[in-house]
Amino acid sequence: MAFDMLVALLLIVSFLFLGHWYRNRNSTVGNWPVVGMLPALASNADRMLDFFTDMLKSNGGTFKIQGPWFASSDFLLTAHPMNINHIFCKNHGNYEKGPELRQILETYEGIITSDSDMWKRQKKALLSFFKYNKKSAAYMDRILLQVLQGSLIPVLEHFQTLGTEVDLEDVLGLFNYDYMCLLGFGVNPKTLSAELPVVEITEALGHRDDALVHTKTVPPMIWKLQKWLQIGKEKKLRRGLEMVDDFAPHTHFIKTR
Repeated sequence: MAFDMLVALLLIVSFLFLGHWYRNRNSTVGNWPVVGMLPALASNADRMLDFFTDMLKSNGGTFKIQGPWFASSDFLLTAHPMNINHIFCKNHGNYEKGPELRQILETYEGIITSDSDMWKRQKKALLSFFKYNKKSAAYMDRILLQVLQGSLIPVLEHFQTLGTEVDLEDVLGLFNYDYMCLLGFGVNPKTLSAELPVVEITEALGHRDDALVHTKTVPPMIWKLQKWLQIGKEKKLRRGLEMVDDFAPHTHFIKTR
């Protein structure tokens, strides 16, 4: 009797996995019974944004992540311009965030988490800020030229003279930080130099983004427990948010490598 039950169980498991293989034989990532795509997410935990980018590229700009059966963690990724325009502009009213998503996105409070009339008012204010006019365009060009001539070009010429290999992501990250500080606050922290220092405020923002991905790719009970115990990514998030709250234009937040 026990042997018959074992054989039946093996047949059921084999049937499930054969069905899984047939349904996903052309998929770029495995969607397994019970656990869904959790193995792929776990194995790419240290490069989650790159993993999402790869999935979008190989699936026409839109991809559905399916989580474990026991957790409501399915979500849709899209980078297709028509989809984005449909969701954020043409039919924004059909895509209410709701309390659950607002809880996940609480560190991004503002236009990202707002709905209805509040969203319309914030969108209008944001568009007015970016609306083109000659004065604002001339100001932005002047600021850009100042950082280009004062920092970026000299630093690149320095590395070229020495024949030193350099990670352009680090260089352009510091360039963007200096430019945005000068544009938004009128203060140039001048972090872009040959030493390529680490800017802790940008690291804090990175922790915030990592925590957002983490809360959407693991069951809610896990990240909520981490938040309560202040461990893992939730601990990094709290420290990062404290640094962002304390941020002031005259503070550089630089540490040496």
